[in-house]
Amino acid sequence: MIYAAAHISTALLEISVLDRLLQAPYVIVPATIPAAIKRSTIQVEQLPTNWRQQTGNETLRRLGDDWQKSMASAVLVVPSAIVPQESLYLLNPKHNDFGHIRVDTAFSWTAVPGHPANAVSTESGSAAYR
Repeated sequence: MIYAAAHISTALLEISVLDRLLQAPYVIVPATIPAAIKRSTIQVEQLPTNWRQQTGNETLRRLGDDWQKSMASAVLVVPSAIVPQESLYLLNPKHNDFGHIRVDTAFSWTAVPGHPANAVSTESGSAAYR
């Protein structure tokens, strides 16, 4: 399963929960999900009351695993635990429609000024699988 966000800023907010200073270098992989690709959605109302807690939530893990095994869609839209009004996407690379998702040129990023990862670079679309 591939974890993604609709916007770079949302992805960075999610990452900042784990890496509070955003010190690590990251690879950002822009992608486009065509409108024709079916999306499954989990609404906030469908989640357990403690879904926003940082501790491991087995119910959430099971929801994602069950969706992936069901092969219902290539994309599962879920609310962000940081900003519930924003969406995150789980991508199922085993689904037949996954191949229609366009992966653009990846680039390195870090919040540390002058870090080598901030240099403009290009990488192949295979970076999406890192």
